[in-house]
Amino acid sequence: MPVKSELSKSHFQRETKIEELIFIVKKEGYRYQLIDTTLTLDTKTSDEEILLASFFPGVSRDLNRQIDLFNQNMPGIGLSYLINTIVNILGGEIAVRTSYYFINIGEADKGDKIKYIDQHFSNVKDKPKQKDIFPNEFYYAAKIKKLSNKMPKFLGNMITVRIPIKYKS
Repeated sequence: MPVKSELSKSHFQRETKIEELIFIVKKEGYRYQLIDTTLTLDTKTSDEEILLASFFPGVSRDLNRQIDLFNQNMPGIGLSYLINTIVNILGGEIAVRTSYYFINIGEADKGDKIKYIDQHFSNVKDKPKQKDIFPNEFYYAAKIKKLSNKMPKFLGNMITVRIPIKYKS
C-alpha cells in the first residue's frame, strides 16, 4: 500500500511501501544491525527495539480501536505515515526523546552501509558488495542512545521533525 497524499502526488515523485521498512540500527556500544518490520515483539524485546518498533505499521498502544466513519486506518499507522513523509518524501529526519532514550531516524547513506559491512564481514577475505547485502532501494538509519540515569527521566514523548529547506526531488 503506497503512501502518497494529494500534495505529494503533485510535488514529489518518491513513494515507499510502508510494509517494507528496513532499518540499519546503531545502538550505543553495539554493532550495527538490520531490523525490519518482521521483528517479533515479546517480553524479551529490548526497550530500544520497542521504541524503534513504534514506527512500524500496525504497532499501537490501542489495539482495540475500531475503524469508524472518520478514521479509515487501522491502529498503529500514524508514525509509519510520519516517517514516510518526513524521511522518504521530504528527505528529513525524525528525532524522539522519551524516558531515558533518544532515537534519530533518517535515510541510511552509503557510510551507514559501509560501516555495517565492515563490522559484520571484517574477517571475510572477499567482502560482499553493497548491492548483495542491501538489495532494496531504500533503508532507514536509526541511531538509538540510552541516556544516563543520572539525568531526570523525560516524562512524555517529544518528537522533533527536521526538514531541509530545499527538499530532494
